[in-house]
Amino acid sequence: SSALTGLVPGLQAVQSSGMAGNNEASLIIRGLGTVNNASPLIVVDGMPDVDINRINLNDVETISVLKDATSASVYGSRAANGVILITTKRGSAANDVKVVLDSKTSVSTIAKYFDVLSADSLRSLVNTIGTAQQQNLLGTASTDWQREVFRRSLITDNNVSITGGIKNFPYRLSIGNRIDNGILKRDQFQRTSVSLNMNPSLLDKTLQIEANMKYVQTGSFFANRGALGAAFFDPTQPVYSGSEAFGGYFEWTDNNKPNVLSARNPLGLIEQSTDKSRVNRAIANAKLTYNLP
Repeated sequence: SSALTGLVPGLQAVQSSGMAGNNEASLIIRGLGTVNNASPLIVVDGMPDVDINRINLNDVETISVLKDATSASVYGSRAANGVILITTKRGSAANDVKVVLDSKTSVSTIAKYFDVLSADSLRSLVNTIGTAQQQNLLGTASTDWQREVFRRSLITDNNVSITGGIKNFPYRLSIGNRIDNGILKRDQFQRTSVSLNMNPSLLDKTLQIEANMKYVQTGSFFANRGALGAAFFDPTQPVYSGSEAFGGYFEWTDNNKPNVLSARNPLGLIEQSTDKSRVNRAIANAKLTYNLP
């Protein structure tokens, strides 16, 4: 969906999250509507209601957008907010075999951190205008919590495709793998996709067959999003407490329990929570065209 930005007049692609692997954007063609929300209908190789973000961009041949009333006449009320037509790559009628390997590596970093008080600045402020009770709560550490929870993200995207044809049997097989390590520690997204297209011609080319099969497996590790708000933790406190309580991470406590009125240790939130997802999707369709004698 992000690849469509700027390609189609009037199309808005709004990114909703910076989470690892989240290239999903809200697509709006005709503005906000009330019929079937505001999202356009996605049609891939003639199959409607396909999740566009699960399609490997390396498999896409063409993308076109229908915005007028013609689209509604073909697809009904589902096309009230427009239609995006996607055609994937096909095999070659030639008898040769073509193998293409595509590999990309990219790095993402935080462009700018929030401007917050340093540990020394906070200690100076509290010692100047704070109460004795507040001064006693100050620590001796100097911790930059934003840099404790964020990291430099490495993204790898590898794809291999085999295109060829055996007599009247064109085919294309592609396999892709993407690993996206998010800028929030432990955030990760993995996607493995397999696509097979076959377009044989039979009976002296009077019978045309178009068969498409796609399989996508996505795996995600969701880092604790609570660490984003908790990253404004007291910079005078250390990351680790030196004891075994609370996994060894420093926490503000109340009766030997984490204080519910205080933020939690952001790194502790990330390292001590596990939230995983694994999703398998399969899409297949076929089209037969027969020319009568």
